[in-house]
Amino acid sequence: MKVILLQDVKGTGKKGEVKEVSDGYAKNFLIAKKMAKPANATTMKELDEKNKSEELFSVSLIMASVSWQIVEQRSLNFILMFYSRVFAPTIFY
Repeated sequence: MKVILLQDVKGTGKKGEVKEVSDGYAKNFLIAKKMAKPANATTMKELDEKNKSEELFSVSLIMASVSWQIVEQRSLNFILMFYSRVFAPTIFY
């Protein structure tokens, strides 16, 4: 029986993997303890959508990081000047 692992299972596989295991092990242990769910057309489609959304999220994080680095590099080329009113020679308000 093919199952999708919902968490890491020692000796079987890691979270998100599709594994072929014996029927008894799948039904009596993995599925009963909510460590896996059967791999049918619906659950496989859900897994694919989840993987795509995680991939898009990681790409968006990378793009945000790159754009922030570009802004940071551009900001190094600016000189900021601040003006303040001075009423006494050594006191700033």
